[in-house]
Amino acid sequence: WLRHAPAGGPATAPDPLAWLAGAQEADGTWSPTRHGGAEAYRPALTALSALALAGAPADRYQNHVRRACDALARLQSAEGSFGGDGRTLYYNQAITAFALASLHAHTPCQRPVIERSLAFMRAGQSPEGGWDYERDTGGNAAVTAWHVRALSCMARQGFSEADIPLRKALRWLRGTVREDGSIAYHRGSPARSESLDALAAYALITGGA
Repeated sequence: WLRHAPAGGPATAPDPLAWLAGAQEADGTWSPTRHGGAEAYRPALTALSALALAGAPADRYQNHVRRACDALARLQSAEGSFGGDGRTLYYNQAITAFALASLHAHTPCQRPVIERSLAFMRAGQSPEGGWDYERDTGGNAAVTAWHVRALSCMARQGFSEADIPLRKALRWLRGTVREDGSIAYHRGSPARSESLDALAAYALITGGA
């Protein structure tokens, strides 16, 4: 991973953001299959890549970010989803909605896209307040945590329709916390994951409701 300077000179690391920008497809997305991944996750990969580039100083990759947001808007269905089915549907939805809400200041023209996404998220929320990889299930802490991040960002951006589903989701997510502070994927599940603990804790701390 190091690009070496001529003999005697210092070694320098390549710029990972420049590599990421160079991997953007002509249509504005990032392709999982180019790197051995599954095509179904193109919306989520594009969303996360845009978030990474938006963190560059001086809006260095602003054009790449705008192209990515435009591409995600084109992927959105009339009902507000960003693609995928089965276990990819709400994974793509939560991460893409979070990215677009986070990038709203960069691309204010995306407001209708965020509103449709929010409507789809509200329709898919369980009566108890969670989301899972599949429709009509009780809830999964990882997927719900990503939805909490998206909804809390939307609420901060002035999307008032996010307030009620956010409060329900936070209540559901708090219910997955075990006595020792770890998080259960599903209420009562024995499975453990430090990455889930971190994701859920961050969502709860920054949820704002």
